[in-house]
Amino acid sequence: MRFPSLQIVLAAALLGLTAGAAFAQIEPEKPLFSEADAKTLTTYLLDLAKLDRFETALRELDLKSRTDEALKEELDHDEAKAAGIDRFVEAIEKEKPKMMAILQAAGGSPREFVLNSYSVMMAMVYADLLKAEPDAAVPSYVPRENLAFVKRHEDRLTKLFESLNRE
Repeated sequence: MRFPSLQIVLAAALLGLTAGAAFAQIEPEKPLFSEADAKTLTTYLLDLAKLDRFETALRELDLKSRTDEALKEELDHDEAKAAGIDRFVEAIEKEKPKMMAILQAAGGSPREFVLNSYSVMMAMVYADLLKAEPDAAVPSYVPRENLAFVKRHEDRLTKLFESLNRE
């Protein structure tokens, strides 16, 4: 499997990370996630129902942010992402009412959206890395089940991320 670079960059942008920071995690000197966040991600498994809600929310956020300046402003101010999963969730719940409404309308929660975002992006990055370097170490916060999930749904994920932010 080979995910297009655009897909990885879009996923990373969604999370407030750069693709380089994700790949930098391969070197163990600087952890990408706190110990608590890594533990949470280790047990978070992707499934079709979560992907359906995630895709619905992403498409709606993308569509509405094109014309809704307040939503665009909420999405552009995402400093909380760097403070970990709980702070990112809290920021959505307390500081981003338009985003919160879209996530709820899609049938999900801010926590599920954040966990899906990190889990999908990290599984995509490492699935791509393993294609190029089959012996590469995969951190525990990228469950093998999530790697298999993104491989099974590569076409769908590729189409989703390619469709975002098109004008």
